[in-house]
Amino acid sequence: MPRPYSPLAARLAVLAVALCAALLSSCAAPERPGASLAPTPPPARAFAILGGVASLDGEFGEFDSPTALGLEISTDGPPGSIGWEAGLLHTGEDGRDGTLRTVRSLELYFGARKGLHLGPYTLHAGAGLSYLILSTDQNISDPGGPPIDFVAPSNEDTSVGGYLQAGVRRRLHESVEAGIWARTRDGHGFDVAPGPRSIDSRSTALGVSVVLRF
Repeated sequence: MPRPYSPLAARLAVLAVALCAALLSSCAAPERPGASLAPTPPPARAFAILGGVASLDGEFGEFDSPTALGLEISTDGPPGSIGWEAGLLHTGEDGRDGTLRTVRSLELYFGARKGLHLGPYTLHAGAGLSYLILSTDQNISDPGGPPIDFVAPSNEDTSVGGYLQAGVRRRLHESVEAGIWARTRDGHGFDVAPGPRSIDSRSTALGVSVVLRF
């Protein structure tokens, strides 16, 4: 099954948005006495529902582009400072690829965040620590006979690493935004089926978000 996007393109998108946010923030003109007030920025805290597609960098064949769903809470911090973000991201794909039946992951992450408000738009970038749990299910089969439709106990391993993400959101209402995001993650490898072998934990993801600010 072909990938819906290039992992390299996702990493470049993350870096491009993060760089734009940093450059625009550093070039922002100071407020002048008597100048008209800028539009009031949205509330700093945000709760986001994330949806998209991930890429596991070719490690799992048919299961390499699972659906990604997540929740995130964050704060942009006061002007001129750094905020924080924390969330979870679940990916999962069911099917058949040899004896492999399912590949699922759950990532917990926490990191620093910078948001830049430009009228109705908000650029945001974040980076931090990531803890990922990956599990696979396999069919039990007789090498000399037909496959047996019985799923073996899950083979599970964990990975500690880091992530970088960025995105753009547009304000739809005083406290509601919608946007797009991209992220990349890397860490130490997994020892899970199919194997036994070490599997790269590098992954990327692209998606959309619905955000409630409060």
